[in-house]
Amino acid sequence: MASQKYFGKLLSDVALSFSQMRLFSEAAECYEQALPLVSSKPRRLAVVLQNLGAVYNALGQYRQSLRFHRDAAALHGSLGSRGAQGRCFSNLGFALVELGELEEAWESYLHAQQAFRDADDPSGQWQACEGLGGIRIQMRDPDKAAMYYKDALRLLCKCQVRSKHNHHCIFHNTSHGFII
Repeated sequence: MASQKYFGKLLSDVALSFSQMRLFSEAAECYEQALPLVSSKPRRLAVVLQNLGAVYNALGQYRQSLRFHRDAAALHGSLGSRGAQGRCFSNLGFALVELGELEEAWESYLHAQQAFRDADDPSGQWQACEGLGGIRIQMRDPDKAAMYYKDALRLLCKCQVRSKHNHHCIFHNTSHGFII
């Protein structure tokens, strides 16, 4: 049993390395193998689910990624990890936009925005606002889009100021938002 737990963590670490090398098919295979082995560790399972969803986004397999984003968001939420939950909702929103499901993507980005607010994460907030602005453009609502893009710019400036002072603001690519 303990060996399974360690093997699950090892597979997850190898998958993360594959992801960093942009070998996403190999990463997906390792994360899939890790899933049953980390199922008894909720935090590790949430990370594996989140990263697996991000890998499928990177592979352009958006429909496949949806379940992982949703499961990871729910699990992170139950663990009180609002920032991680926000990244899951943001990745889910991205996948839904790519699938043309704009209404559901809109909801996901709104959830991401609130989660990032709760976590006091301006980097995540600007990404959520950028996603909301992009959706409003696609919905042919340029006034609302401009409002969200202005908010994104304001938050980006706040993040850059914070970064200069605290050196801890990290930008995550919404389509490849892997975590350790």
